[in-house]
Amino acid sequence: MTWLTVSLGRSAHEAISQSLCSMETRIMSKLNELTGQLDSVTAQLLKAHAEIIARIGELSEALNDIELPEGAVTALNDLKLIAQALDDINPDVPSPAADPSA
Repeated sequence: MTWLTVSLGRSAHEAISQSLCSMETRIMSKLNELTGQLDSVTAQLLKAHAEIIARIGELSEALNDIELPEGAVTALNDLKLIAQALDDINPDVPSPAADPSA
């Protein structure tokens, strides 16, 4: 017998043990649910990022040979800043080859 069983009695010890197992099951279920939600949001953000970057590239290329009004240049630069801010939310992990400290 463990000191907990001796102190609380067998039935109390079993009740606590069952309660802990139940809590562990609920926690693991919530963690699995959270992982799925995070994967979904990550995929959505990656898709949006790719679409935004592609669209900025298309716009920049289409406008290369055109004299743009100042407002259009400002709007395009603002769009680039927003795209970079979105990219910076989750910093890129440097590859081991690019890491000079490795």
